[in-house]
Amino acid sequence: MPLRFVAAAFLLLGTPLAAQAQDPDKPQNSPQQQLEELQRERDRLQKEIGYARERAAQKQQMLKDRLARTKPAYRAIDAGRNVPPAPVMPAVQLPRVARVGTAEEFANQPEGTAMLVNGRPVAQRQIDELVAYLGSAPGGGDAAMQQQRALFDLIRIEAVASSFDEAQAETEDRVGQVVGDLDAGKSAAALVKAVGSVRGADAEGRIEVTRNSWFGPLFERAAFGAEPGKRSRPVRTGEGLAVLVLAEIKKGERPELDRAVCTVIQAPYTQDADLLGKAQTAVNSGQVDVLVRDEALRKTLPAMFQPQAVAPAPQIAVDAGMIEKQLAELSVVMAELQGKDDDDSRAKLREIERTYAELKATLGRGAAVDKPIDADGTVKEVKEEPVKQAPPAPPVKKKQ
Repeated sequence: MPLRFVAAAFLLLGTPLAAQAQDPDKPQNSPQQQLEELQRERDRLQKEIGYARERAAQKQQMLKDRLARTKPAYRAIDAGRNVPPAPVMPAVQLPRVARVGTAEEFANQPEGTAMLVNGRPVAQRQIDELVAYLGSAPGGGDAAMQQQRALFDLIRIEAVASSFDEAQAETEDRVGQVVGDLDAGKSAAALVKAVGSVRGADAEGRIEVTRNSWFGPLFERAAFGAEPGKRSRPVRTGEGLAVLVLAEIKKGERPELDRAVCTVIQAPYTQDADLLGKAQTAVNSGQVDVLVRDEALRKTLPAMFQPQAVAPAPQIAVDAGMIEKQLAELSVVMAELQGKDDDDSRAKLREIERTYAELKATLGRGAAVDKPIDADGTVKEVKEEPVKQAPPAPPVKKKQ
């Protein structure tokens, strides 16, 4: 490649030289000058060739450096301190108040329907049977408490079930198969492994049910109402449909401390814990639509489904005579201070006017009595002396 550059240079140089030789009027370079010019051109070409070689070598190194894997270098700037966003407070959801349903809303429901929970009917017979059990069970509470416990348990169970209406048929079919297998002599423990059990049970589905169980009175009634070694009827829970096989009743020191040892086979509505948790949270927060047959039944519902009445502000008993006496004394002092222009008098006047207004407001709010009152609120039986009333306070003069 360098030889080609040199040859091209000589050809280019030869052209002007030949042109000069053909033009007799122009001065001709001597052979020595021509040789020096050719040497200068050779030196220049050699420098260009060296520069080209150097650039070619640098390009190869640059390519190697670019393709080589190097540790990434990160640059950062100090942008200050990150301020976390203000937390968004969730909106408070108030419990939905139960209401009395219309005749049209109950028209297509089964006969004897007492209330609708998210559209699911609850019969009066179910309520009566559960209340009767609580009335016979030790530690069931008074009649009002028994009614509220029964209603809340039925509302809770039906509200959760309403979130899984599409799974109801499948769940009922599975429980029907469990009942058939138990009646055919299949082991309850084997069915637990195939179908499932309730929370808190061991690997074989055994659990001890107590009075006032957190499973609810409907589940409790099935446990204590079964015969040892026999299964119960299918019972609906807050998670699915269950069948209980009673092993024994362990007697406690008192009847309310008895425990029912059972094996529980439960067909759940869903295996998704999040969906089940949302349905149960809706019940616990009162987000349930409850329609009752009449006003009498609505009044027996748990408090969370009752309309919350706004209590009137309580009135306080005040000693009207004493307050009027203080107002009269303050009127006299205000009249004396209104003619003074110094700062202390004006400040004292503003303070007395504030106290005067507070006493007037207290007198207006309270259930005034005409006699003095003790610290415990009782009225003193004392003879009152007439109070000399001061003239009304003149209007306040503004300083010009």
